[in-house]
Amino acid sequence: MADVTLGLIGLGCLILAWIPQTLDTLRTKTNRMNPNFAFLYLIGCIVLTYYAWMIGDVVFMLLNGGAGLLSLLNLYYSWKTFREEAVGKPRTKRKRR
Repeated sequence: MADVTLGLIGLGCLILAWIPQTLDTLRTKTNRMNPNFAFLYLIGCIVLTYYAWMIGDVVFMLLNGGAGLLSLLNLYYSWKTFREEAVGKPRTKRKRR
């Protein structure tokens, strides 16, 4: 029982850590998180959720599934923000010789 309680405490802390970032992302509709980080994090969550399902670990499954969903939302806005900034940046002129 202690191992499940400890796992639930860890689950709560990690999910709670994502909430302020996700709320800020939803409020501003932008995210300056590096899209590569967000993408790799999401892939890691998907793989670990599947692994947790295979071994029957509900706490680990909920943790990675929840973190994966929150990171997916942040990834979407991160890609959107970086794409908008890339389009909006003026091109630098090359110096002629």
